[in-house]
Amino acid sequence: MIPRFIEKSADLSRVFNYRVASISGTNSLSATALAIAEFSRITPRPLVVIVDTNKVLDQLENDLNHWLNGSGQVVSLPHFETDPYSAASPHPDTLKRRASGLWQLSMDQPEILILTIESLCFKTPKPEAVSGLGRRFRLKDTLQIKEFLNFAESVGYRLSEPVTQPGEFSQRGAIIDIWSAGSDLPFRIELFDDEIESIRTFDPQSQISVSRIEDVLILPLREFSVTADDLKLWAELAREKFPEAEFAASIRDKARFAAEGAEFSGWEFIVPFWHPQNWNIFDYLTSNVHIIALDPVGLEFSITEKYAELERRHSRSLENGQIALAPDHYLLEPEKLQKYLTNFPRIEFRPLGKSASLVNDDFSSDFAGVASKPFFLFPAAAIEHEIELRSGPLPK
Repeated sequence: MIPRFIEKSADLSRVFNYRVASISGTNSLSATALAIAEFSRITPRPLVVIVDTNKVLDQLENDLNHWLNGSGQVVSLPHFETDPYSAASPHPDTLKRRASGLWQLSMDQPEILILTIESLCFKTPKPEAVSGLGRRFRLKDTLQIKEFLNFAESVGYRLSEPVTQPGEFSQRGAIIDIWSAGSDLPFRIELFDDEIESIRTFDPQSQISVSRIEDVLILPLREFSVTADDLKLWAELAREKFPEAEFAASIRDKARFAAEGAEFSGWEFIVPFWHPQNWNIFDYLTSNVHIIALDPVGLEFSITEKYAELERRHSRSLENGQIALAPDHYLLEPEKLQKYLTNFPRIEFRPLGKSASLVNDDFSSDFAGVASKPFFLFPAAAIEHEIELRSGPLPK
């Protein structure tokens, strides 16, 4: 039940009777989170919440977990804080969170998925490929040591002796230590021939066993599987795709590492060279999801500018002799994005209401500084029903 600091002017459940409904009046993200938590309680439909930034995503995830009090499943999908033309790798925590989020999506539709508009637009690996990036091992299972070590390395784990932090693994004879993403303690797997004889958690400081367990789930640290051979292949493909002399230095700098199967700064964005990303978030969603857009006008402005910015950065990279794939290798075409969104019913949180949004649809002020044509992903004219939530201060 919604506490008294949000007074409903209409029954919230009615918004699910319309293809596009609008909500105004929520004056804080916490109040919005509370309304979304109530939506989750009253509908069996999975909710997909679209926000503008990773900062908003993090705060909304925390607020939702608070209001749901552990009773609902919330999965988040942040966007990369770097881009394909920055020559910089995303932060490891971002890679891990995206890998975990996509893997969970590939296995089952969560009750609530929160993602940024940029994550919605970026292409992804095939869902079936992502689902194979996580593996569960049980007592008495057969495990080939070499194959396991190759698997762990391909999904982002680092060889380290001893294992002292998440994302590390080691092998000593018939013993494998690994600290899986999201686990509080590392795991020690002991083999008898090729059979798992025991699985135990252990203290990373003392290296002493803590408890025996029946199985272990190894989650990926990145959303794609990449081996040393893949990086070597890239070194060959890059020379074929960019044979011009002006790109020779750029290829040479990166190929020195890739030819040895070693990673280099920004290598995560070269995967489409040998493995095109032809899928997107919509391929992970079930047909019964309900989309929730927070501040559609802001989302429209943000993603329109992002597409324009990447076009500019791509052109600048080529002019500076840097090898770079075109943005369409990474981003959904705006027309496809618009079509995908129209396939699902949605609720739009519009701070100023539908009337103000109809004015904003002219983009006479909001998009004055953006040269690109707006995508009109969330046209206010499509709204069929609007309610206002009168919200006051949150209780202390």
